[in-house]
Amino acid sequence: MNKKYKPIIAVAVLVILVAILGIVTHVVMKYIPSSEKMDLNEYYGEMADGQIALVIGTEKLEERGLVDGDRVYLPLDVVNTYLNQRYYWDSANQQILYATPSELTSASASSEAGDKVWVKDDKVYLNLTYVQEYTDLDAYITKDPYRIAIQYKFKNVKTVTVKKNTSIRYRGGIKSAILTSVKKGTKLRLIEEMENWDQVATDDGYIGYIDKKKVGEAEKTKFERSFKREQYSYLTMDSKVNMVWHQVTSTDANAYFADATANMTGVNVISPTWFYLTDTSGNIASIASADYVSQAHEKGLQVWGLIDNFTQEVS
Repeated sequence: MNKKYKPIIAVAVLVILVAILGIVTHVVMKYIPSSEKMDLNEYYGEMADGQIALVIGTEKLEERGLVDGDRVYLPLDVVNTYLNQRYYWDSANQQILYATPSELTSASASSEAGDKVWVKDDKVYLNLTYVQEYTDLDAYITKDPYRIAIQYKFKNVKTVTVKKNTSIRYRGGIKSAILTSVKKGTKLRLIEEMENWDQVATDDGYIGYIDKKKVGEAEKTKFERSFKREQYSYLTMDSKVNMVWHQVTSTDANAYFADATANMTGVNVISPTWFYLTDTSGNIASIASADYVSQAHEKGLQVWGLIDNFTQEVS
């Protein structure tokens, strides 16, 4: 080979090698999934000592719970918003009231951990075990960082099933960091379907994205439960309720029922303001009238007495 061509060939080979390296790098950057793991402290957010991150259903909350040893406490407002609205904070007596079908139960608050109700920094927290007494839920508690995931919806839940072992990522896309790995057959709660990725949630508190090709079609799922719910009885009407309130301020005012309803049409329920709280113990005063009820029934009206707590001295 002529010596004068050797440098040209060398340069050409070098250019080809650089081009091949560039193509390989491009392919790797574009098509090879990232193996980077998400920093879970960043994912769940910073927490002070004694706090625990909360994932309720398919929502990662900013609000924190409390931890003391192996006991977990949930903020009352979180319990009432998501899990069970029947826990009532009686601030006057520093206790939680809960009405079952047969009785009104109470749990006194403590300024220290260990009991059912913990008041810390003027905020009310309920022991997880206390919430579980009356509430159908599954709780998954994990450390490093400390977090609790609570599932409370078990009927008509949109889910997808994993078809092969894969990863859930922080964002949609193969270059996003990995939150967790999931095995074939795992049911994931579906939040949103997109073109190539689904937003999903695991039962144990990861909310992220999964490659749509790695899961089956969306379906409605009913999770079998052994929890026995409280059975409350209710009175119902066969027809739509069309109700009016009737302001009655004294027993004598009941005599004006006929005048008040003379031109009233399209109503099937009347609610006179007959009852009111007289003290913080729950005692109730009444100005009800049997004659009022008889006249209302003659007009085809049901009578639903109203109980108010407008007494200025009662808080």
